[in-house]
Amino acid sequence: MAPKKDGKKKGGKKGKKGNKPAWMSDGLWELSQNLQKLSEFYSGEIKDTKLKEGQAPPPNITRTQAGMFIWQLLFPSNKVAKAKRDEAVKYGVVETSVKILASGKAPDMTPALGILVAMTTDNPMQRGVMLDAKPSPLPHVLAALSDESASLRAAACSLLRVVAREQDSRPRLWRLMRADWDWKPLVTCLDLTEMSQLGGRSACYDAAAVMEAMCCAPEPDIANGACVALMAAGGPAHMVKVLRTRHAHPMSKAASVAVLNQLLRRASPEACEEVVVGLAALEPLAVVFLHPVIPLVYKAHAAACLLRYVMPDSLWRATAAAAKAAAAGPPPASASTEATSGEGAGANGAAGSGDAAPQPAAGAPAAQAPGGGAAAGPAAASQAAAGPPAGGGPTSGGGAMAAAAAALARGMESSGIAGDGMGGIEVPNVDLLDDETREQVVNRARRVAALDGVLRSLVQLCVGPDGPLPDLEAIKDDGQPPPEDPKSKKKKKKGKKKKAKMEPGTLEAQTYASAVLRLVSLAEEQRAALVEAAAIRYLMPLLEAKNSAARWNARQTLINLSMAPDLLPKLQLYKVPDYVHQANVPQSHFERPLQPQSNAGLLQHQDSVGRKKDGGLAAVVAKVKPPALKAKA
Repeated sequence: MAPKKDGKKKGGKKGKKGNKPAWMSDGLWELSQNLQKLSEFYSGEIKDTKLKEGQAPPPNITRTQAGMFIWQLLFPSNKVAKAKRDEAVKYGVVETSVKILASGKAPDMTPALGILVAMTTDNPMQRGVMLDAKPSPLPHVLAALSDESASLRAAACSLLRVVAREQDSRPRLWRLMRADWDWKPLVTCLDLTEMSQLGGRSACYDAAAVMEAMCCAPEPDIANGACVALMAAGGPAHMVKVLRTRHAHPMSKAASVAVLNQLLRRASPEACEEVVVGLAALEPLAVVFLHPVIPLVYKAHAAACLLRYVMPDSLWRATAAAAKAAAAGPPPASASTEATSGEGAGANGAAGSGDAAPQPAAGAPAAQAPGGGAAAGPAAASQAAAGPPAGGGPTSGGGAMAAAAAALARGMESSGIAGDGMGGIEVPNVDLLDDETREQVVNRARRVAALDGVLRSLVQLCVGPDGPLPDLEAIKDDGQPPPEDPKSKKKKKKGKKKKAKMEPGTLEAQTYASAVLRLVSLAEEQRAALVEAAAIRYLMPLLEAKNSAARWNARQTLINLSMAPDLLPKLQLYKVPDYVHQANVPQSHFERPLQPQSNAGLLQHQDSVGRKKDGGLAAVVAKVKPPALKAKA
């Protein structure tokens, strides 16, 4: 027999006391919801309250309790909390919190820092009020990182994240951090993951986000100075530990990868070797590719770290300097020719004067042979699409999400699209390098390829908005007819077809992942593994991509794969162009006779005036007829 209904409606609205804990009295509950009265206890200026007949006076609470209640009211990211934050402005809660920070009392500072985070995250005006207050709160926030209380350090890291991500407040913070301040307290906050109930997990994420915002800052002095300070404070060891910690916040790992990318870009060869090999960072970086929560752009940062390890330092420095000079534009007219030529020699001299090919402009693919090196021109998303964390990035509020996205473009320098760092990187032909450097590149590429699942992950990072090609090998094995080529039939135009939107970080992921795959394909034993990882299906669409660096990397990778005779049928199955594998190009194409030297000279040196005067162009073209191509065999 079914139980009878008691007639009460379930799921209705809760009353004013519906959220009241059982242990809390009615008077304390009413006080905890009264922001005006709480602000009086918080500031210490308690006013007399007019009581109704029979009404009990409000309970007496300490400043710490009042701060915790106010923090609880202002923290949520909903409309009710937003109204409370607007109301708190009238009561001067921000000014009171700044004064409490100056007092140095740890129990009162923890809720004060939390209140400032809630009040300044999406409110530039209140953030300015906090920064302009006297005494300045930032020195006290930095000093709080050295306290024994994990909850106080967590609240301090949270406020630093807000300050570091905003363009109006980041220079003020940097002026303090670049002085004699020690970065080790901030770095050690990455180890608080074990104390999750005291805010340690959030502290780890906030500390990593602060480092990401500083190292990926658009201001070069801030980014370079922050990277130098982090290397001196032993930051890479703590970041690798975060990547190895299973229960660490996913965005803590993402921010750590973005910072490691910035550190490796600027590190010496010895420091880079120590980070990647000495700290065994390859395996944790490879695990980032498989994480389902980490955004795509941070996986591009991980691919950039692998590329930095595989690429020789001489090539990295030389091509970065050449790309930076090309991005700066031509020298001013007042500059002397000797000074210009000297700078160019210095940029290319690091790669070797006789071994390396000349450096092209940033973003322009160099003409390289089939066995060439990787053209790792980072293609960053535009700052307009970013909104910011290296630089990669996830907090409450729309402004925080936009701030997290902008660091992605800042950390991934561009080859002519957007960015402000070292620019595109064009690597000379590896065949022109000495055998020792080539062997070093191949050996490092083998270490990367030996990691479990890394090849398939890198291949999948090359996918575009339209996806990879269909798996023709599986269709062939099942006996089904192959899909029809859409270019073979003419279709009626039914309006413009909307292009698929690209996920933020797609360009960067394609560029760095294809560059690593290109270097891996130099090892002959890895070419079959690349094909098994579906490299052909994912790289073929990149041959028509607008991203010049990714397009060039895909082309050179497929050329390297075509050098293995066993893989040639698979290339032809997916209709890889003839210019890649050269299987359908007749030998006569390479045996065409050269043009006569006299006729070639006429064509080269005639100017437009001479051609118009005596009609020389038509006469020359009529005399010089190139030999016809023979039919295909």
